[in-house]
Amino acid sequence: MKSGLFLKYFLWVFFLQLFNASFSFSVTNKELPGIKWERRLGDDHLQQRSNAMVLSKQNGRLFVAGISTLAGISGKSGKFWIWEVNQSGEKTKEIEIKNPRGDRQLRSGYSYVKDISELDNGDLILIIEFEIDQPSLVRIGKNGKTIFIKEFLKQGSHIVLNKIVAMRDGNLLLIGRNRDNAYLLKTDISGKILWDKIIDYGKTDFFTDGISIGEGRTLLIGNFGLSDKKGIWSSDMLISKINDNGKKLKEISFPGRHGNVTKGHNNSYVVVYDKSESTSQDIWVRAMSSDLNILWETQVLTVNPGFAKFKIERVPSSGYIVTGSNRGRLWVARIDNQGKLVWSYVDKFDPKTMNPWNFDSNALLSNANEFFILTSVISQNDNRQTNNKVGVIKFIQK
Repeated sequence: MKSGLFLKYFLWVFFLQLFNASFSFSVTNKELPGIKWERRLGDDHLQQRSNAMVLSKQNGRLFVAGISTLAGISGKSGKFWIWEVNQSGEKTKEIEIKNPRGDRQLRSGYSYVKDISELDNGDLILIIEFEIDQPSLVRIGKNGKTIFIKEFLKQGSHIVLNKIVAMRDGNLLLIGRNRDNAYLLKTDISGKILWDKIIDYGKTDFFTDGISIGEGRTLLIGNFGLSDKKGIWSSDMLISKINDNGKKLKEISFPGRHGNVTKGHNNSYVVVYDKSESTSQDIWVRAMSSDLNILWETQVLTVNPGFAKFKIERVPSSGYIVTGSNRGRLWVARIDNQGKLVWSYVDKFDPKTMNPWNFDSNALLSNANEFFILTSVISQNDNRQTNNKVGVIKFIQK
């Protein structure tokens, strides 16, 4: 009886939230996307996690990278892998990446695949934390063989690398933090370190994202001022232009935290970030000129509480796709070139398990009319055993 009343109450709150959300913004329903396919990949007896995906320039396939551990026994039977996924969402290949430290147990929540990118010759390059705060650069050949695993142990014992940026000179810029300072590490594609720089802004500082912007320059997105590990308090957004040698060319800051960036239309840059200073989230999108002057800014979502990361990608024809999570459910929106919200989409909730099925997401565009979302899928069987799978969804514009 009590469980039935709880379910009715939960559903009432759920639909009330949807009702309120539908009137928060102007949405043009006729332009909502359609799901071409959705795949939940992985084995039922394993916990799979992934937040790294790249769309191949050579064959149009997706490469998804992550980690698996045996469900219920953290660390046992753990492995790192890359899955190749075709245009129909089918897993066609699995590449295992061996831990250079042997078959020791993986500690759940401490081992990650942080990013994956494709080199011009079709090889894959990854950032993997086999151990907490000790990242490695891993290169995998087109034949699936590991070419090298470069551990950055000598650079310090508290490094976190978040992103691989391919630079115009053919080298790689790895960005993140070293202890409480922002950190840049430049390598060539063989893993040789060319230089590294620690940048101290006087607070808790780190870079979250970056893109190559041509003419030997890189645009970096970072935070400074966050004082806790979960990043739920106030901060300032940091946007910095640097050259190939790491020299700062221009820098601006404004209140905000986290952040993800994409190239905009007409030589602009567009970031999605969180304006909130608490456990809630207040998600905004800001467009800036090539000189980092603001062009427009728009609010796209508020979530209370919220801890998700939001990402943005440019639609080649016009506008942008923003992805994230709204109360544990996949949330996707499209905005136009002036910042107007065109449509928003929230994934359905399964009241049977009472489990949110999404956390973190990654948007990737293949052309003007289709894009891919990577999610982590949480499910529960009849014995109340929880499994994590990797969800890949292909959306198309109607």
